[in-house]
Amino acid sequence: MRRYLEHLTLAGTDGRNRRFDNDASEVSADPADDADTDHDDEEAALARLEAEEAELRAELESTGAELAEVRAEADAEEAKKSALTAEHQQLQHAYSELKRQLFLLDEELSATRNQQAYAESELNRLQNTSVLGAAFHIWYDAHIASIGGFRMGRPAGGQIDWAELNAGWGQCALLLQAVSHRLGFASTVYTVVPCASQSEMRLLATGRSLPLYSSHGRLFSDSAFDSGMSAYLSCVTELLAFVRDRYGKDRLAPYPLHPPKEIEDSGQRFAIVRAGNKDERWTMALRLMLLDIKMLQAWMSTEPELLQKKRQTSGLA
Repeated sequence: MRRYLEHLTLAGTDGRNRRFDNDASEVSADPADDADTDHDDEEAALARLEAEEAELRAELESTGAELAEVRAEADAEEAKKSALTAEHQQLQHAYSELKRQLFLLDEELSATRNQQAYAESELNRLQNTSVLGAAFHIWYDAHIASIGGFRMGRPAGGQIDWAELNAGWGQCALLLQAVSHRLGFASTVYTVVPCASQSEMRLLATGRSLPLYSSHGRLFSDSAFDSGMSAYLSCVTELLAFVRDRYGKDRLAPYPLHPPKEIEDSGQRFAIVRAGNKDERWTMALRLMLLDIKMLQAWMSTEPELLQKKRQTSGLA
């Protein structure tokens, strides 16, 4: 603006100088008139310059106001920018925190799913596991069977002491009691009394105890032990008949029982008593009896809903 005013001043001065030069060439004609004319011209030029100056000052003031307004707007925009920058930083921080939490939740979810898969696998395994089969594991081969890890019998050339045999009979007694309770069965003749290596069968009519244990010293003269084993076989036979009548499961045992003392396999009968019997045949009789009980175990593990329904119907649940 200042340069513009200076330009106008210089332009006016140059104009006046040119007019003065022109007037000087004519001064000889009429000096008084020339002086008046120059004064009028200067007044007119000055008036024009003052008008232009006023106009420029007004424009300058207007421009200053606009500049102030623009600066105010710029300051406001800068404040908005600062506020947006701060908000962006806050949002970025919040986003980072949420992303971290999401990562932790993903890890937790993955761990939970793994735990759920394991739990479902264990549940499926347990549902398909026979409790009785696990508690009373019956194993066998071509010569001998065992229950709970205790071998039953005295195979040729085998050395099995009576402590192991008596413990095996204790397992058999406890298994018979557990199966009877599970099925809602009660013998009309005997009751089984599990007591580890000194288990026994007891006659309901007289209360007489029939031992399911013996010793080496009484190997060939223990008729009570034979009576106990015969009573056990009779009780198993009665139990299988109960399963047939109550649950409609016929021919569950693969080896027919012929109480009080025999079991059949392929047309041959093997006695479960020791009197007048050979060790190998007695061992085979025990093996066949345990295999029949194992089949009963397997059936019970595959029919839990049927057993529960029958027990509820009988008021035993």
